[in-house]
Amino acid sequence: MLADAAGAGTVAGVDIEQVRADLQKAIDALRAQGDVVAAADAMRHLSFATYGRKDSLPLAEEARRLLEPEPEGAELALVYARLAQEHGIQGHNRESFEWCEKALPLLQRFNLDDEALRTRSNSAACRCWLGDLSAVHDLRVLASEAIDPERAYGTHAVTMTLNNLALGELLFGAGPAAAAEALRSAAELARRRGLGRPSLWYKGNLAEALYDLGEWEEVLLITDEIAEWERGQGHTLIGLMASPLAAMILSARGEVDAAQALIEELLPRAREIESAPIHLSALTAAAAVAASSGESDSARGFVKEFEQLTADATDLLRYLAEIGRVCARVGDLASLERLLDRAGDLDPRLDRFLAGGRALLAEVEEDQARAESLYAELSVSWSNMHCIVEQAHALLGVGRCRLALDRLEQAVPPLREAESIFTRLGARLLAGEAAKLQARAAGAR
Repeated sequence: MLADAAGAGTVAGVDIEQVRADLQKAIDALRAQGDVVAAADAMRHLSFATYGRKDSLPLAEEARRLLEPEPEGAELALVYARLAQEHGIQGHNRESFEWCEKALPLLQRFNLDDEALRTRSNSAACRCWLGDLSAVHDLRVLASEAIDPERAYGTHAVTMTLNNLALGELLFGAGPAAAAEALRSAAELARRRGLGRPSLWYKGNLAEALYDLGEWEEVLLITDEIAEWERGQGHTLIGLMASPLAAMILSARGEVDAAQALIEELLPRAREIESAPIHLSALTAAAAVAASSGESDSARGFVKEFEQLTADATDLLRYLAEIGRVCARVGDLASLERLLDRAGDLDPRLDRFLAGGRALLAEVEEDQARAESLYAELSVSWSNMHCIVEQAHALLGVGRCRLALDRLEQAVPPLREAESIFTRLGARLLAGEAAKLQARAAGAR
C-alpha cells in the first residue's frame, strides 16, 4: 500500500524526495518479509519516481530479474512497460520498442487497459523515431481511441497518448500547430484532474512547438512556471525541457547575460541526466548562446560534444538547423558535414531538417546559386509547416545569396520579410542583420 501511495504521489507531484524515501522504505520492509513480488513492484514505482536518472533503469532491471523466475503476473507486465518507458525517456528507441512489444501481450492478458494503451502509444512513437513515418497515423488513431468516453481510459493514459501524438506530429507529421493543440489538451486535462507533474511535462514539450510557432513569450512563461515549481519540488528532468529554448530566445533578443546564466545552470544538470534528447537540446542551446556571444572556442567545444553523443539520426533532426548555423559561424564545417551524413538516409519527407545545413555548406563554398535555391525551397517548406522561426532564417539566407549574386532588387523582399518576423519575435540581433543586408542592397543599386 505504501508503494502504491508513493507511486500515485509521483504522478500528482508531491515532494519527490519524500516519495523516494517512502518507496525505499517499502522495498526494504518487503524484502525483509520475503515478499519478492511486492518488493519488485515497489522497485518499479521507485524507477518511475527517478525517471531520467542513472538509477532508474537499473531499478527496473532489478525488478525484472526478481519477477521473471516467479509465475507471470500483472507486476511483470508493468515492469516490462516501465522498461519500455525508461528506455524511451533516455533516447534508446530500439530498446524501448522491443520492451513495448514484450509488455503488450502480458498487459492485455491481465486486462491492464490503461497501461496497454500507453504502451501501444509508446510503441508507435518509437516507430516514428526509428524512421517509420506511417506510425504517425497509428498515433492519431490511438489518440482518438483514448479520448473516446465509452472506452473510459484513465486520465494519465489519455494524456500520455496525446503527448506521444504531439511529439509525432511535431517532427514527423502535421507540424508544431497540431502538436501544440494536442499538448494544450493534455496539459489542461492533467491539471484539472490533479496530475501536477504530468501537466508540467506536457507544458515542457509544448514549449518546443511554441518556439517553432514564434510564441516566444509563452515559452518564457512556461520556463518560469516550471522553475517556480522546481523550487518547491527539487530538480527534475522537466526543468530541462523548456529552459534551453528560453536561453536561445534570450540570446536572440540580446539578453546575453541572462542567456549565459541559464546555460550555466542547466548544462551541468543535462549532463547528469540519462536522456540523449535532453542532452542534445542543452548542448544546442549552449552552442548557440556561445556563438552569439562571440565565444567561438566554447561553441566549437559544445558542437564536438553534441557530435559525440550516441543518438538515433531522428534524435538529431530537431537541432540540426541551429547547430548548422553555429558551425558556419565558428568555422566548423567538418562537424556539420558529419552530422548531415549521419542523417542522410532518412525519409525524404524529413528533408527540411537537413536542407538548411546543405544550403550553408553551399554558401560557404560560394555556390550561391545552389544555396539560394535550397533556401528558397526551404522557406516555403517551413512556412507550410508554420515554423516561422526557421522560415525567417531561410528567408535571410535567400537574401544573402541574392546579394552575392548581384540580384539586388530580388534580395530585398525576403530580407524585409525576415526582418519583420524577427522583429515580431523580439530577436533584435537577427532583425538588425536583415536590416543591414537590406541597406547593402539599397546602397549597391
